[in-house]
Amino acid sequence: MEIGEHIGKYIITEVLHGGMSEVYRVTIDGASIRFVIKRLKDGANKESRKLFQREMRVLRSLKHIFIIEVLEEHYDEDCPYYVMPSCGKSLVDTISYEVHKKIELALQFCEGIAFMHSKGVRHRDIKPQNILIKDGIVKIADFGLSRFSQRDSTTLTDTSLAAGTQGFIPLEYANGGFKEGTIEGDIYMLGKTIYFLFSSGGDVSNVRLNRVPSPIATIVEKATRENPEERYQSIQPIIEALYSYKSALEAIDNLPKSIEDIRSSFLPGSELFNEELYKHFNSLSDESVKWGESLRSIKKEELIGMLKYKKDYIYALITHFIECIGNPSDYIQFEDIDQFVKFAHCVISINSDIAINQQLISFLLNLSIKYNRWPSMNGIACMLNILISKDPEHYRLFVFNQKSQLKEIALHLDSNNKFNEIITRLIAS
Repeated sequence: MEIGEHIGKYIITEVLHGGMSEVYRVTIDGASIRFVIKRLKDGANKESRKLFQREMRVLRSLKHIFIIEVLEEHYDEDCPYYVMPSCGKSLVDTISYEVHKKIELALQFCEGIAFMHSKGVRHRDIKPQNILIKDGIVKIADFGLSRFSQRDSTTLTDTSLAAGTQGFIPLEYANGGFKEGTIEGDIYMLGKTIYFLFSSGGDVSNVRLNRVPSPIATIVEKATRENPEERYQSIQPIIEALYSYKSALEAIDNLPKSIEDIRSSFLPGSELFNEELYKHFNSLSDESVKWGESLRSIKKEELIGMLKYKKDYIYALITHFIECIGNPSDYIQFEDIDQFVKFAHCVISINSDIAINQQLISFLLNLSIKYNRWPSMNGIACMLNILISKDPEHYRLFVFNQKSQLKEIALHLDSNNKFNEIITRLIAS
């Protein structure tokens, strides 16, 4: 069918994509509102007709804010069709969004998929093109490959269909498991979709975890494991991890932006007042050099006090610390790097926040390599060894992403040095 032709009361304004079906953007004569029609092709065989009917049955069972709504269904036509709202964008169009918005979108389509699974539906073709956006709200679409996990007959061979989309399908689908469809299969495709979003359109067939933030890398790595039994077994842990990441970013956004903000929070009479902290922060200058120098002088007892009274200020300290020494400047002396490592070791010894610890170590790795300060590597290797023993899953992934830096460090450490052994073991693990 072509532009200008009618489907019922609707006029075709644009021809869109289609597989076994035809998809059109349409309007009603004299109206400005746009809709989308998905219509079975003329001459479709019996199997394709049954699959199309299954698709409509699936959509009828899914009433959720994050799943595309079916406005009309027409079964009695020679070429049955259904009508949906028109969405202007898909997830493909959102890769330039800032990270907070990406998290919000990811939470929305995860919630939609979780609801779908709760109704016994397996999508089997989750990808960015099938996650539409209307007025900032996700609408999961294209259920042409979907099926009910228990109710659908397995007599439908699906042989006329490609088994999902290349790059997104799990190994078990490629090896003949597509027909059944599983939660673990959907989770694999969801992991690839999350990677695509946070890597700003990165190639999903060649996932590079260092292209996405560490909390996202952890999700993607587990969701896309080759063995389905090693993946997440439901969407809920992914949702929880995304909410945790969202909360961490919001906490950082609400941090004090200047030394004066920090200083004012510890004034006498405030609920955060601590005499030692007050003396320390009252002595700080807004000059970046002096601020950086003051950071190096913070005592472990003062850091403990900050954690006790307001943990968020650790984020502020680390942020300012990295800002102060991260740019080339004359005040950074060769031996200062050892003091920076000691400061980081002090923070890590009392702090359990994974994001902070990883941020510090990553920064110091790069700084030590840049300045060829190999004696500091012993301390970094020691910190990594302690952290990975406490939380293997998160820090082993971190080590994997830092392999190149760690290999370079290992080359410069004495072969008899015990920390050389630690690095070698971490790289191999």
